[in-house]
Amino acid sequence: SLELFETGAVIAAQDMGAAGLTSSITEIAIKGNCGIEIDLSLVPLREEGMEPWEILLSESQERMLFILDPHAMINERVMKIFKKWDLDCFVLGRLTDTNKFVVKMKEKIVCDIPLKTLEAPELTRPHTINPADDHLFSPTTNDFDKNWVWEQYDSQVMGNTIHGPQDDPAIVRIPNSKKAIAMTTNSNVQLCNYYPKKGIELIINLCHGALERVGAKPLGITNCLNFGNPENEYVMHEFVETIIGMSETCWKLKFPVVSGNVSFYNETSGKGIMPTPVIGAVGLIEDYENSHYNFSRQ
Repeated sequence: SLELFETGAVIAAQDMGAAGLTSSITEIAIKGNCGIEIDLSLVPLREEGMEPWEILLSESQERMLFILDPHAMINERVMKIFKKWDLDCFVLGRLTDTNKFVVKMKEKIVCDIPLKTLEAPELTRPHTINPADDHLFSPTTNDFDKNWVWEQYDSQVMGNTIHGPQDDPAIVRIPNSKKAIAMTTNSNVQLCNYYPKKGIELIINLCHGALERVGAKPLGITNCLNFGNPENEYVMHEFVETIIGMSETCWKLKFPVVSGNVSFYNETSGKGIMPTPVIGAVGLIEDYENSHYNFSRQ
């Protein structure tokens, strides 16, 4: 992706997540205020006999959609980049000025709808604090052993690990340089269950502090926000407080949120999980060989 951007041929780009082609193609067209026309017969498939809607909705991670300059596909430099990294590349369709989402299967049109019908609605759900939460917070003292989790993974890939996952933060050197990346994750379910705003504030501050402790400049965070049913006004309140707390803390620390996801409706037999925001953070160590922190495990 980075090499492709350097060619100047990329007009827009988006990764493909849930809903596969449908989400990425329509979202990028809506943002660009234009239409888009695609031909599903050009899509490489692993299964035979797939219906058009199955191709459109098939989710496959680690794929990218690029909107390129019309002349870029005959540009040898662009095609050489995909060949260099042994990646499949194909032309799926083109932008139009119709503001429509048109899908073909060879010459047969299987979908022709206005893009505005696919714009996500903006919901304003009622939210209020749960009266049952108005009591003193009493943290648990459970000390869970995390070793069984991280020991299952190879934390020494390419021999660049300075601090493995048993340390906090984990640190990986960048090859052919003195730089290193520090990484940490944190959560606090018990505190977030009673004080969502204070809980997320503490989590982010702990991540920020952990990076600074090893001499890393905090760069940014990603989040994984897990909640129960947002149609429950108490759950929605937990979510709102979490977002407010995350926003205020990140602005204060100049610690940007660069990505993340939200998972709702996590419940069993009508009982939702406790609010469980998880924060992952990364920081840059400019020179791990001459850092004030003693990398004794190097």
